[in-house]
Amino acid sequence: MITLSHSIEQGVDIVAFHGRLSAADAGSVSDELHRILEGGSKNISIDMAELDFVDSSGLSVLISTLKFARNEGGDMVLINVNPRIMALLELTRLNEIIDIFDDQEALIAAFS
Repeated sequence: MITLSHSIEQGVDIVAFHGRLSAADAGSVSDELHRILEGGSKNISIDMAELDFVDSSGLSVLISTLKFARNEGGDMVLINVNPRIMALLELTRLNEIIDIFDDQEALIAAFS
């Protein structure tokens, strides 16, 4: 199970994932991320500090959100990715198409 929390920091939407991103929650998470992007924000950051697990459906959510954001003239980035999830992103080579920042300060600096 996953829960999301949403905040806006200096004009950047930050959505923190808490728990496990799997097939059971992929549809609702994708819908929520698209709703945030449709609400006028062009850039969204996914904070993965408290994300414990991602399966292939979870990776699909990231890819679809990235495509949606870029089609709207924005971008999606990741922050605070733990080593286990980073290994998965590297294995799937998603780290080559998604910008990843170490922390929120680096993210804000990049979007400023």
